Amino acid sequence: MFLRLDNFRVNALKMPFSSDYVDDNLHEALAEFLHIPLQALHTNYRIWSKSIDARRGDPELIYNLGVEVDDSLGAAAGKYAAVIGGKEYFSTGLQALPEIADRSSVLRNPIVVGGGPAGLLAALLLAKANTAPLVLDRGMDVDKRVEDCERFFQSRVLDSESNLLFGSGGAGTFSDGKLYTRVHDPRADFVLQALIEAGAPADTAYLKRPHLGSDLLREIVKKLQRRIEALGGSFRFGARVTDLIVKDNVCQGVVLANGEKIPAPRVIFAHGLGGRDLTEMLCKYAKWQFKGFQLGCRVEHEQEFVDFRQYRFSPRPVALPAAEYNMVCKSPDRVAGKGVTTFCMCPGGEIVPATGWSNQLCSNGMSMRARDGRFANSAIITTLDGSAFGSVKAAYEFLSNLEKSCFTHGGSDYTFPAQSIKSFMRRSVELKKHDTSARLGLKAAPLFEILSSEIAERFTLAFKHFDKLMRGFADGNCVGIESCVSSPVRLLRDPDTLESSCRNLYVAGEGAGYAGGIVSAAIDGLKIAGKAAGLP
Repeated sequence: MFLRLDNFRVNALKMPFSSDYVDDNLHEALAEFLHIPLQALHTNYRIWSKSIDARRGDPELIYNLGVEVDDSLGAAAGKYAAVIGGKEYFSTGLQALPEIADRSSVLRNPIVVGGGPAGLLAALLLAKANTAPLVLDRGMDVDKRVEDCERFFQSRVLDSESNLLFGSGGAGTFSDGKLYTRVHDPRADFVLQALIEAGAPADTAYLKRPHLGSDLLREIVKKLQRRIEALGGSFRFGARVTDLIVKDNVCQGVVLANGEKIPAPRVIFAHGLGGRDLTEMLCKYAKWQFKGFQLGCRVEHEQEFVDFRQYRFSPRPVALPAAEYNMVCKSPDRVAGKGVTTFCMCPGGEIVPATGWSNQLCSNGMSMRARDGRFANSAIITTLDGSAFGSVKAAYEFLSNLEKSCFTHGGSDYTFPAQSIKSFMRRSVELKKHDTSARLGLKAAPLFEILSSEIAERFTLAFKHFDKLMRGFADGNCVGIESCVSSPVRLLRDPDTLESSCRNLYVAGEGAGYAGGIVSAAIDGLKIAGKAAGLP
């Protein structure tokens, strides 16, 4: 007999298992809830969703799940749960990429520029369609990239072609690996299932806010690459695209930095936020517009503080993961876009220099799967109006100048400029806590000056508000600037064909102004690849 339990609650304080194993050890709690002997409960149960409720009283784990029990129990167990059908109901509910019946596509050897989430999922769909896509990435493959990044942390000498921003998997490879998105699109299932098939944990399918961690992401990216290659796709790393081959407003291929020309019937740019030079180049060939974009800094606290404020227990109960938060402060005049929000919160993570440009510095948050670091960090961002700039070049020069200022204020060696949140609010320069997750350290500096007086005013109001929501928040540090959050430019697409105004040229993901995270970028890559290949 198969039963469905919705809103099944487990007191986290009574679970002796760590957060990594609690989902596999619910048998005793289930048997007690159903009032059945433990031996009558089959080992087979399926979790459809899981969340945490710590708003009042003891924190609880909340599940929607299906469980199999002995048929002999009859209606007895049905008093406490809904009886459902057979094993078919035990599906995760996620759908894999559909099989493509007609794989004799006339499209052959399209080019995908960029090997991040948008590029990888675009290439995966194109490979399944038998088009033999070629993925070009200016950076290196995952293993070489990891070596280059470790060398950077040791030497403080940046490789401008292989770093935490450029290379296989995109910036997400060195991030928290969050898979939460507000985009409501059925392709999200395809993305999550593709990640699971490439080695993502089973809880990717059911957690409200799943995450992978940088350590797992590196292996997942490699497996996705191998799968694409097995389906006929290919990759070239260290292949920096600098221009297009265009004739009569038709894109016919790309030009590499070494002068090599590669023809292609379709070209998809999925170049990410690090591809500012590519966005600027594409704007010469295709229509575009300015858009709002986000800018800010990182804040850092002890993870123990966040755990206590969210769960009200110290130390954190073993069954609970490292706590996270999400807070918003609306502007006093309620003008949309002028508020401040936390973003990309990394429990148990570290602040990393996610820059691809020498003598420029910007921050990002990264964590491993275990999220077991001493510190927690989050971006604090607000929205600026891209139309304030006179040109695409001016918009990117604005960001570059901020990053150069950040680099200089940190001592010109990739140390992060930082100050306490309270000193930021007072407009003084103090850094009482030098302990940090940032491997290259912190140096006291006036972030309120780097970010401008307007942003500083917004953040001051937000910090006061956040300290009311989470008492003690203002005792943390502000670190660096967060300037690779979103693009100030959007390349326009035909609403029906999704083609740019330059024929056979398609753009996708964050660099094109259409996404804001791993899953939304991957969804956009799938969407664009389907249109480019003429798939239903």
